Amino acid sequence: MQDWQQHIAPLVRNPTLRDPLLYTNQPNYREHILIIMLNFAAG
Repeated sequence: MQDWQQHIAPLVRNPTLRDPLLYTNQPNYREHILIIMLNFAAG
């Protein structure tokens, strides 16, 4: 985990994907899809 946080996390711009345990702790998490749709709708 420390290697991921040190080497990979700084390269990930998406705040949702910066949490390496998000889908482990919340396997049904889908809020990021709504955020993406709202960004495209805003134009």
